[in-house]
Amino acid sequence: MCKKYFGYIWMFILVTIEFLQAEFSCGMKNNIVSMEFKYICINWIVICFFNMLILLAVERVWLTTLISELFCVTVSVVNYYVILYHGMPLSVSELKNLKTALYVAGSYSYHIDGIVLSILAGFLISLCISILLKKEQIIIKRKISAGGLIIGLGVIYISFFSPNSVKPKVTIGWSWKEACREYGYISYLVEDVYGKKTGVIKPEHYSLETVEEKCSEYKERQSSQCNELPDVILILNETFYDLHQVVNFQTDQDYLTNIKCIEDMACGYAVSPALMGGTNGAEYEVLTSNSLYLIKQGAPFNSLELENSSSLAGYLRSLGYSTLGTHSETGTNYNRIYGYNALGFEEVKFQEDYENCWSYDGRMYKSDYSVYENIKKWYTEMGDRPRFVYCLTIQNHGGWDMGSEEFDTIHVTEGDVGETDIINEYLTSISHSDEAFSDFIEYFKTITDRKVVVCMLGDHAPSFAASIATPEYSEAERNMLLGATPLYIWSNYELENMDLGYMSMHYVAPTLLDAAGIPMSPYYMYLMDTKREVPIIASWGKYYDKDYECYDIGGGKYSQVVDDYFCVEYNNIKGEHERVSDFYKLDYLATE
Repeated sequence: MCKKYFGYIWMFILVTIEFLQAEFSCGMKNNIVSMEFKYICINWIVICFFNMLILLAVERVWLTTLISELFCVTVSVVNYYVILYHGMPLSVSELKNLKTALYVAGSYSYHIDGIVLSILAGFLISLCISILLKKEQIIIKRKISAGGLIIGLGVIYISFFSPNSVKPKVTIGWSWKEACREYGYISYLVEDVYGKKTGVIKPEHYSLETVEEKCSEYKERQSSQCNELPDVILILNETFYDLHQVVNFQTDQDYLTNIKCIEDMACGYAVSPALMGGTNGAEYEVLTSNSLYLIKQGAPFNSLELENSSSLAGYLRSLGYSTLGTHSETGTNYNRIYGYNALGFEEVKFQEDYENCWSYDGRMYKSDYSVYENIKKWYTEMGDRPRFVYCLTIQNHGGWDMGSEEFDTIHVTEGDVGETDIINEYLTSISHSDEAFSDFIEYFKTITDRKVVVCMLGDHAPSFAASIATPEYSEAERNMLLGATPLYIWSNYELENMDLGYMSMHYVAPTLLDAAGIPMSPYYMYLMDTKREVPIIASWGKYYDKDYECYDIGGGKYSQVVDDYFCVEYNNIKGEHERVSDFYKLDYLATE
């Protein structure tokens, strides 16, 4: 009787061991007890399902144990070292980089610590049991395995894919650690695979012929002539927003006084795809010129395969630029360590690369000023080629009740803005950004032997903006203004003072190239023409025409223009073998 049921008992133990190995590999051994029981069960059942697949194929329990555990211990140990040296967990989508990963792996030294020993101990236990199982010739009949598979498949569907799934469909957000801690590493892998396959909506009227026609039209118009390629500095400033967009109030000092005094600067507003949050979505639109409307899965750097998507960094690199992408926090946040590399930055720098950073009184985030000092240093080290630097700041991140009131230099004197303590600290932080950016521009005014263009915009409004917005606005006006962050373009050579108006963030890159006099690909030229008719395509299902009249996507007088754009965007993101690659690049660059 004991021998009869030993195979079933062991399979239960084996799956449990493999679950623990997977969680240990993420450094989550102390959080297993805090994970909700239902999510532990979901992870356990997924592992059990794959064991049943192997058992159905080989029938013998000892061989199933050996195959399954060899696979599990390999994945777990590799995942541990990938996290240790790469900062992100091993995922199915990264296997396409296996050749590069193996090459890079040889440059690291590896030590065996307690976590690795725990994983290996599970393997040794399983190996010993496997030998015993073989000796006793213990099997589980295929009809039992098949029944387990069917039950497991049903549970997996209910857990991950049903309309009211047990596990939320999108959990990989700003931090993979939070997703793994709450839902488990196995669930992370399932979401990684499913999200990247289903994360982009195919437009109802998608037509490859439309994309090919646009490509042909704009290739005939492209100009490849350029006297001198300027250096380009692009700053996405965390929560940099002008509250006067949505509410009338007065302060004892102007919090944007320095920026307003900068001469020869184009000014406007860039409408964020996410109102009052979602930095990674803003980054995605700015760097790729793709609207977030078609993206339905979480943070783009987590949910999309970015290697084949066009990007500003990749385009400028094709023109001969040195490219640097940087953020002063950890590269694991929003998977930026993957995103920046995949989008074509030759060099990336994160928290560990910054020196002499400091924060303003009582706040925990690195100041814009100290971040810009690092950028100045790196800029001078980039060599003789044209230079492109992209930087995401952190200073103005919420909350805004960290410091003492005595450190506030901006105070609301009139207007109904709710809790003035929070507003005062926020506006004080914005005034520090104003000073730092002005100082940054003064530095580049001293550069006389190179052309330089500097662009700065905010990523989104602060979280409290909607609560203080003037109620008289229509919903369309309110959403546009809540999304509209300041946009500035300055250069140390001829650049007209101009009103850039309001535009979606996916138009920022071509607008910057146009202002800088950098030759544009047919795709960027097409975007500039589209912007003239439809300057805002919003992720919340609306678009705004050149008079800022609002329409539902799919209707209105410019619906065909918007439909054509979505055809082009889908081809850019998911075109694969049908991707019209000539549309997104410049054939050649001629310089005088």
